[in-house]
Amino acid sequence: MGQQVQTKRIAYWDNLKAFLIFTVVLGHLLLNVTYKGGVINSLFDYIYIFHMPAFVLVSGYFSKSYIKKGAPQVGKLFGFLILFVIFKVLLWLEAMALSGKAITLDLIYTSNAPWYLFALFVWYLLLPAIVKLGKNVAIIGTILVSVLLPINEGVGYTFSSNRIIIFLMFFVIGYYFDYKIIEKLKTNLLRVISVVYLIAVAVFVYFNQDLFAKFGPILYASHSYSSIKASLWVSLIAKVVWIVLAMTMILAIMILCPKKNLFFTYVGRGTLSVFIIHLLIRDCLVHFKWFKWFDQNQYTLIISAVVIALIICFVFAEKHIVKLFNGAFKIVKPKGEKYE
Repeated sequence: MGQQVQTKRIAYWDNLKAFLIFTVVLGHLLLNVTYKGGVINSLFDYIYIFHMPAFVLVSGYFSKSYIKKGAPQVGKLFGFLILFVIFKVLLWLEAMALSGKAITLDLIYTSNAPWYLFALFVWYLLLPAIVKLGKNVAIIGTILVSVLLPINEGVGYTFSSNRIIIFLMFFVIGYYFDYKIIEKLKTNLLRVISVVYLIAVAVFVYFNQDLFAKFGPILYASHSYSSIKASLWVSLIAKVVWIVLAMTMILAIMILCPKKNLFFTYVGRGTLSVFIIHLLIRDCLVHFKWFKWFDQNQYTLIISAVVIALIICFVFAEKHIVKLFNGAFKIVKPKGEKYE
């Protein structure tokens, strides 16, 4: 969700971002009906294995230009921070309007979607120092930190520091990622293997719901290992398995992602606006019990969630809405600094 405006867009990345923002919206919609269990829980867990690691990786990939232009770029940095505050304020105002009560605005405790905007601010701020470590040290170091951090029972939601540190490895991997690798892997054989692999993971998730329920905190990157009813070593192994699953699923999705301009390509240019607006809509739908109309069975709930997610993505990626949110990157910008 980092770069939103570029002088020369590449359809491949917009297609990938369009798919990923759809999974983000769908995942947040399904979060409110997971109590139904079964297929819904399986789809929810499946999405959560890869969707945020993938988005962080893509954000890291586009941070290359940030370093090339001579970081820090004040407009870029404070743009994320400003959007974080705007997002928090909008959710706060909505919560008061829906509840009819006075609620204290808390910018420090961050457990939902705004965390990602603050994380981008922190990651871009740290990137120049991380790059100086060198590729191998940066990647291996951030992976080790991600695996070992949850040992500390003190990790929590203060500025969502746990998620920022745990997902940092995907941002760093994205920064060093070379798209030429995907070009070489886009063969018919590997496309077939990718499809089979993604289906196999889906089947595995469906038949191992208890396993995912137990190790769910690892997918959300929001709790310490002490919240999992398993030994520390088992939790550490589960964390490594998640990293491998996430990276291989991302690779398979990238191999399958089309390179041409398609009817949904433009959605990838507006992921930032979709990301901010979708949670406001989701909270309204939950408040007015929208999903109660479709709770006869799991499939009607899933279909309704998919339709709503598609509508949100296609409507709020409209270029004028995108331009409005991108204005945040121009509020604090030294003369001559360009946002791309």
